[in-house]
Formats: sequence, structure tokens, C-alpha cells
Amino acid sequence: MPTSAKMQTDLIGDWVSSLPEVYFRLKAALDNSETSFDDLGKIISSDSALVARLLKIVNSSFYNLAQPVENITTALSFVGTEQLSYLVLAASVTDQFQGIPKDLVDMKKFWKHSLACGFAAKYLSSRRGGDGLESMFLAGMLHDIGKLVLFKKLPDASRKVLEISRDQKRPVYQVEQEVIGYDHSLVGQELLRAWKLPESLVDPVAHHHDPFDSEDYQFKTATVSLANILANTCGYTCGNRSFDLDPQMDSVGIVDLNEDELERISEEINTHLDELVSFFF
Repeated sequence: MPTSAKMQTDLIGDWVSSLPEVYFRLKAALDNSETSFDDLGKIISSDSALVARLLKIVNSSFYNLAQPVENITTALSFVGTEQLSYLVLAASVTDQFQGIPKDLVDMKKFWKHSLACGFAAKYLSSRRGGDGLESMFLAGMLHDIGKLVLFKKLPDASRKVLEISRDQKRPVYQVEQEVIGYDHSLVGQELLRAWKLPESLVDPVAHHHDPFDSEDYQFKTATVSLANILANTCGYTCGNRSFDLDPQMDSVGIVDLNEDELERISEEINTHLDELVSFFF
């Protein structure tokens, strides 16, 4: 298994600084205690396309605000500064992965699965009284991002992984460990750390296939793991491979949900996903 430094050089180097300048400026401003809502609004407003996308999200059923929000400064007051920064990242990241062989992944299906997982993670957390819902959405949305890195950087090995996974009906991450020596969860972990995202986001991505291995964020990790299962169960898969699912659902026990709640969440995914996808594509 490569060291973090080697992985950063060989695999994720192309994406370490790939996020738009507005996100890094916003993150730096949030670290300054003297930054005002107006300052943050000006930073985000420097990207008109991003502003339009964010306002659509904030004014959607994703938030169900009592009144429409017409500008970013007002959005900050409703959503919160850190939460809006996560939405900025979510709205930007889909543009960062280009040139991935089409025979390896249907990008629209990939991001639809990712958004379904993000929505489910946010909804699950809200049902259990969790906070930081945008953080949950982002963790769910980015849980499989390591796959895109592997598809781009190791296409031949990835083809072999997918072939074995399909033929033997085994989860992709298990085959990745055998063929490549590590799986997409580890690659995703290293990319998010290189982007300097908090461990509360990194850990659920790193352990979404094994939430019991998460020491500090087990509930959040289990929520993302369960959201991934629900997204697949609803038919929103990266490639219609049901065996990408873990055969057991230990995450249900950690998150403490009953069958009625799981069914209700599945209905919510099916109801709202098309609207959510329209904000990103």
C-alpha cells in the first residue's frame, strides 16, 4: 500500500488544488473572526454561476424556507456560514473530474448515486436530531469520489476490478483491495485530507464500507454507510451492480432506525432527487 505522500504524488496530485478559488477564499475568510456576512457574500458573489446554483438550492425543498432568499448574504443568515461553505464545495466538485473513460463509469449515474446518498445522509441525520446537515450531505455526496480517481489514474486495473466484481458478484471495494492493494475509500480519504477538509468529513468517506472501524465519528459514518445502501436500494447505483452493497446492514443498528423509517426515507429520495440533480447539472 502506498504512503500518503506517494499517493498524493501519483494519484491525487491533479486534484489537490483543483477546487475553485472562491472555495479557498471562502474557507480562509471563515478562519478570520473579523469576517462579516457581507465579506463572505462578496467572495461567493464573485462567481455568478455559483451564486445562481446556490440560490436555487437554498430556495428549494431541500430547505423548505418560509420565504424566498434573494441574495447570498441573506442565504448565509438562514443556512449558516460553515454550512454554506459545504454547499459551495458540493456545487463545485462535480466540475473537477473530466476525461474519465466512459466504459468505466456513466458520470451522470455516478453523480446521481452520489447525490442520492448525500440527500439520504442529510435526511437520516435530520430524522435523528443530528446537526451539521450540510456536512452530512457533503460526506454522502463525496463517499465514492476515490472511484473517480482510480478510474482516471488506473483505468486498466479498474476495468479488471469491475470485471471480477461483475463475474464473481463481489463488492467492488473488496476486489480493489486484492487487485490494486487498496480501495477507493482510502483514495477518497487522502483526497479530502489534501483538500484540508475536517476529519468529521474525511472519516465517513474513509469508512463508509466499515463503519465499526470509525473511532471518532461512528454515528456519522454509519449514517453515510446506510445512505449508500438506501441509494442503491432505490435504484440509484453507479452501474446497476446490486452486489456493490454489503450483504449485511449493521449500519441500521448504529443509526437506530426501524423499517417504517427506512421506507419513508426511500420515498423521500425518490420524491426529491430529480430536483436536487437539476441544481448540479
